[in-house]
Amino acid sequence: MPQTLWDKFVDTGRPGYSNWYHWMGGFWFIIIAVLAANVLASIILFAIVQYTAPELDLMVEMGTEAASNMGGADALDPETITAMRNTLLSGVGLLLITILWFISRIASNPTVVKISAVIALIGTLITAVFGYIALSNIDPAAAKMGNYVNGLIISSHPINYALILLSFPLGLYGALLVVKFWHRRPMKSITTSFERINWKRMFEAGFIFLGVVAIITLIGHFSGLSPIESQFDPKRFFAYALVSLLIIPFQAATEEILIRGYMNQGLGKFIKNPWIVFTITSLFFMALHLGNPEATNSADKGQLLHLVTISSYFLFGFLLCILIYYEGGLESVIGIHAANNIFAAIFVNYEGSVLPVPSLFIAEQKPMVDLPIFVTMLAVVVFILLKYRPVKRVITD
Repeated sequence: MPQTLWDKFVDTGRPGYSNWYHWMGGFWFIIIAVLAANVLASIILFAIVQYTAPELDLMVEMGTEAASNMGGADALDPETITAMRNTLLSGVGLLLITILWFISRIASNPTVVKISAVIALIGTLITAVFGYIALSNIDPAAAKMGNYVNGLIISSHPINYALILLSFPLGLYGALLVVKFWHRRPMKSITTSFERINWKRMFEAGFIFLGVVAIITLIGHFSGLSPIESQFDPKRFFAYALVSLLIIPFQAATEEILIRGYMNQGLGKFIKNPWIVFTITSLFFMALHLGNPEATNSADKGQLLHLVTISSYFLFGFLLCILIYYEGGLESVIGIHAANNIFAAIFVNYEGSVLPVPSLFIAEQKPMVDLPIFVTMLAVVVFILLKYRPVKRVITD
């Protein structure tokens, strides 16, 4: 029976243990693994900051104290504090459930797996509700201060920058455990529907993206729509550029494998309409970036600008999903995502970026101008890839 490459990609997630409760529990364990990786990286990071930038340690303490005063426990009402406490308790409880489920998965006990996954589903919903209540009652100034402190740490030393980036691939081990031991299938199954990963397509997509974005950036600069200014600092640039080249590809690959790989496959198994799946995963991708400085800063400039800013994350994710639909794998989207982040970190960065690193050039963030330029640029890249590097769209079993 003929099927599209999207169907083939979803089918690679069917072998092994692939019931809904396996996906639910697996997705929750991946979230726990990502959070644990971030906590571990933060502990190591703050220990290293005392040596790499001792003068920054006091600034971090001052920033943390300021954030607490602006949006900490003293600024929250009792209901919000209770919600935050319940969120923490739910998280701890779900961690214990996850451990139980992991043990039951190794023991291949389907009854325990199903029960613990159902509890994990209920607990996830409870945690999401309590977490939303808690976060919605925190002063936005506290989030801004947190971003400010994070920026100070990143810009203080390339080692700190590397540690923050490394928290992403560390979280990928959670997905490896889930796919290998719980679903009982190879890791490759959430990256491509073909026999092997096509590394050539990955690099080609990245270089095509860099070429298109470089041309459009130059057009924006000389037309005056989005001018850039040089900020080359040879004492800092090369060390940060090396870290970006070495680690950003893993950071980008982690996001793509977890969201547009594992999450797309899991939803695609139960939701037959791929565009609904793409909408859900793109909204999730957008939600993960709502705390970025670009998003929090735009909120001060009005709801319209804020909506335009955060919609760029959604459109980025959705256009990449279109590539997956026609290519049946993540190779191109990983290449594009990595190239996008590398271009921002090394060549042209924005003021107030989530990665405040010493790039060659700096540009002012203009959401009303940047969004149509960005969408046009990405659409051109997707068109080139599908038009001149087509993958056979229909295959036969």
